[in-house]
This record gives sequence, C-alpha cells and structure tokens, in this order.
Amino acid sequence: MSTFSVNQVRQLYVVKSVVDYESSSLPSAAGAVRMQTQGGYMWFDHYGPDGLTRSDLINLDHLKYFKAVKSSAMASTMKKELITISDSALSTSATIAGQDYILKFEFSNWGTAGIEDTYYKYATVRGNGVDTASVFYKKLYDSLVMNFAKESVPLLKFGLVGTVGGLTIYTSDPSYTFIVDDAKTATSAAAGVITIGSSSNSTAANFNADIATAGLDDIIYVSAVGSVEDVSTATALTYTGLWVEELEQPWSLGSKSFHRLNYNTRCNKITLATGEEINWGTVAATTVDTTTVGNGKLICDLEWFTAGERGDIYRGAYVPYYPKTELLGEKDATYSLIELGYAFYDSGVNEFPSEKTMTFAVKDGAGADLYTNINSLINDIEAAATSFTVADLS
Repeated sequence: MSTFSVNQVRQLYVVKSVVDYESSSLPSAAGAVRMQTQGGYMWFDHYGPDGLTRSDLINLDHLKYFKAVKSSAMASTMKKELITISDSALSTSATIAGQDYILKFEFSNWGTAGIEDTYYKYATVRGNGVDTASVFYKKLYDSLVMNFAKESVPLLKFGLVGTVGGLTIYTSDPSYTFIVDDAKTATSAAAGVITIGSSSNSTAANFNADIATAGLDDIIYVSAVGSVEDVSTATALTYTGLWVEELEQPWSLGSKSFHRLNYNTRCNKITLATGEEINWGTVAATTVDTTTVGNGKLICDLEWFTAGERGDIYRGAYVPYYPKTELLGEKDATYSLIELGYAFYDSGVNEFPSEKTMTFAVKDGAGADLYTNINSLINDIEAAATSFTVADLS
C-alpha cells in the first residue's frame, strides 16, 4: 500500500480543533486533526470536507524542519500615503497662477495578465494665485472623488488631514464641521456637526476611544493632540494634507484570488516664476489609522488549489456538471500556520529524496484562546519529533 503522496509537493490541512494524540478517538468534527506515531513514523488523521483522511507517513528521521508562523505575520496592511504640498510650490502662501498641480496614480498589472499594462488616473488643481494650502487640499480631494467615481470596482479611498482646536484629525468625510467642547466628555454628531468632548481627554487614544463609542471611527481619527482649545462655533478643519489608502479588491474562491494593488503615486512638476521646475509635493507612507486584512482569503485560495491537486473534481473541471465541495477555509477568519518539511526516500541504490511540505492552517481562537489550538498541535508534534523545539505562540 502506498504510504506517500507522490505528486503533491505541498499538502494543506485546515484545522479548527485538535484531538489529543494520546486519544483513541478518531477526529469526527469538520477540521479536527489528531497526530499519531508508530514505528518511527508520524502521521495525521484529519476530518476534511469529504470525511476522514490520513496524511503522508513521515519518517521522523527524515523530518527536515518544523516551524510555526503567527497569523499576524501573514496579514496585509493596506498601503496608505500622505500627500503634502511643498512650501516652494506656493507663492506668498497661495497656489501659483496658471500652473496645473497634477497628482498621478500608475496602476501596474491592474485587471490584466501582464506587468507591462499600466492604468493611469489623475487629479488636477489649477493654480489661481489665491488658494491657500488648505483650499488646495480640498480641491484636490474633490478632483480625486470625481475622477475615481466611474470605476466599477473602487480602487482607492481618500480623505483629508486637518487641525481644529489643537487636534490633528484624519477625516474621510470633509463635509463635517467641528466643535471642541471642554465641558463634555463624549463625542457626538448631529446635522453635519461633530462635537468632540475634550474634558478629561489628554491623549489621542482617549479621544479615539470616545469617537469609537460614538460610532464615528469610520469618519474621523485623532492622530495628534496639541494644546487643546474650546471651539464653540462649528468650524471646518484647516487642512494640512491629503491621504490616500488602497482598498481591498473583490475576491471569489476559485475564480479571483486575493491580491494587492500595485501602484505608484506621483506629484508632477510645475514651473516657478524663476523658470525652475520642481515637483509640487511629496508623497510619504503613513501608518496612521491603517487598514489590516487577515490571511483568511489567502488560506482559502491555497486550500482550493491543494484540494484541486488531489483531484480535478474540486476545481470544477467538468463545468457545468460538477459537485461543489464545501471546503473548510473561512475568508473572514485568521489562521496561524505549522509547517513540516520532510522527505521520502525510496529503496534502492543512490536514491534521491523527494522533498515535501505539510502545512496546517490552524484557525485562531478568540481572546485568551487565540493560539490554544495551534499550541496544542505544536506540543503534540514536539512529543514525537524530539529533536525539534518550537516555542508556543503568544
């Protein structure tokens, strides 16, 4: 009887629970796994989407490596940038009349199969010798919103950075005005006005906790706190920059894999009164209030691929007449990984190792149980593979 999968280089098992390896009970719940050992071999019983299966038999003498990876190491932080205009691109604190301030986005390999394909998008503000930097940022934001509005799939998210009452605020909706009230502790919004209670709040974390409680954390985020002052009349932010953030793209199991946008942001050149040409602004990465996407979709993609490697029936090879197997991966979950590198040596003279990788994508728990399942499996493997030590995840 074959003890080894000859053709599949990587095997993936999505794990939702761990049965103790000393237990006599076979896994019976979807995603359950149990390690077994006998005669110098280690293997795993796994209850997958189609029932109970057994992994390769791993000769413990041929185990090459054993490692664990936290889900956070596979998370994707969406690209976020802050655009600011240079002082030298202003004349007496105003945009230079007759100059076009263009912000250009270059999307590479967008919706195509080739890196050579580039998709361009622009935002433009015409200098008039009057607009201050704050007015310029608002016009640039309006131009971005208008130019990206026709995209069937949203690519980027835009917002402004500004100050009011000693607070520096990132906002995704510049239609709001602000009141800063030292007599209040809570933050609220009504009729397009956000009232920020500054009583007993001294740090950005304090303010943002109140903002989240009010359900306004999708609209504003306090990035810095200076000398806080009361602002009793609803006042617009004085804008100091514009931020742009990458949006997660549509995903569909088996037809559209998880991928990031590949793009560059550039400020074009303008001509000063002296005839000198300069880039009108700077584009800098920012980590303020970024969006992080877990690795659930990546694991679903990998599970779909490896399931298809076992048999084309899992990949819809006979469209439209094929069964849709319900796999175990959950797109909105996060998974920490265990990887085992091992090799199969056949009998004979001068045999070569057939090296394989076995991956366990263990669903993270909640709260204090975040790594309970994966640590249980790590400890089981350590008990069999005594020459390897992997620290529990924490």
